[in-house]
Amino acid sequence: MATNQHDAPRWPARLVARLGKVTDAELAEQLGVHPESVRRKRVAMRIPAYRREAVWTDEMDALLGTMPDGRVAKRLRVTPLAVRLRRHRLGIPARGV
Repeated sequence: MATNQHDAPRWPARLVARLGKVTDAELAEQLGVHPESVRRKRVAMRIPAYRREAVWTDEMDALLGTMPDGRVAKRLRVTPLAVRLRRHRLGIPARGV
């Protein structure tokens, strides 16, 4: 990317359009810049961070409510919040703490 007189990268429209569509780290790697540079630009433009939504399988759903959300989350490599939200959406009661 070209730089201006203050050494801040200029962001062509095609790159700005990718902000929030992929992770900051992915875009940074593609551009050869530090992820913090991408994050700062995205935040300055008030673009929310890209978040991958978990794809829930029947096998994953079967674990919900069988053990505490934190344990399910670790096992599935998702956040406890993701587990809780999915469990609530399916009407499955919580199990233990």
